[in-house]
Amino acid sequence: SSLQAYRRRRFQVRDAYTLATFLLQADDVPRTVLSCLRRADGRLQRLRQTAPGIQPALLVCGRARAMLEFGDVEHELRTDADRLLLQIEYELNNVAAAIADYAFDPAQSPAMQAQFVRPGFHGDG
Repeated sequence: SSLQAYRRRRFQVRDAYTLATFLLQADDVPRTVLSCLRRADGRLQRLRQTAPGIQPALLVCGRARAMLEFGDVEHELRTDADRLLLQIEYELNNVAAAIADYAFDPAQSPAMQAQFVRPGFHGDG
C-alpha cells in the first residue's frame, strides 16, 4: 500500500533511494517510519499528563523523529545507506527500550496485590 501511495505522488519509481526516502520520511502515509514515530510521540505526549515517568521515552522518540523530519535522508542514503539505516534502527530500538523501561519498571507500576487461594478452601471456616 505504501508503494501505491508513492506511485500516486511520483507516478514512477525513479530509483531505490527516492523510494526509501519516501518510506522513511512521508508523514501522511500511515506505514512510513516518520508517520509511526509521530503517532507514537502523540500517544506519549498524552501519557505524560498522567505518567510523568514516561518523559525519557518521550525525549528518545522526539530525537528519532527529529532525525527523520530535519535530516537530509535522501542524501545520507546515497552517501552511506548502511550507516543511516543502522542509525535509524538504533534510534527505534532506543524508543522501544525507553517505553519498555517505563512500562515494565516495577517502580513505575501501581501497587499490585496477589492473593493465594488453596483449592477447596473458600475462607468461610
